[in-house]
Amino acid sequence: MTTNTAPAIEIVHLTVATGHEDAFLAERDGMIAAVREVHPGLLHAQLVDLGDGQWIDLVRWRTIDEAHAAAADFPNIPQAGAWAAHIAEVTSMPHGHIAHESR
Repeated sequence: MTTNTAPAIEIVHLTVATGHEDAFLAERDGMIAAVREVHPGLLHAQLVDLGDGQWIDLVRWRTIDEAHAAAADFPNIPQAGAWAAHIAEVTSMPHGHIAHESR
């Protein structure tokens, strides 16, 4: 059984606009820092290049409630909005509780 206090993962499947890959990558650290400043529940983020402009952004959150709050607030954070301008399309963005983890 999971609760809203369990760690969560946000999985964003997106397409980067053609010709924006360099800026998308260059601005990412600043965007993550700006989001984390407002939403400290952002614990870890990994960006996976699938090729052909397709990417998966894996973001670990302290809780699913913090993930949802940050997703709703994302457009209001200037660095996040600027970074998102490099995205052509977000195909999906599910959130889920971490049920098991091995390290």
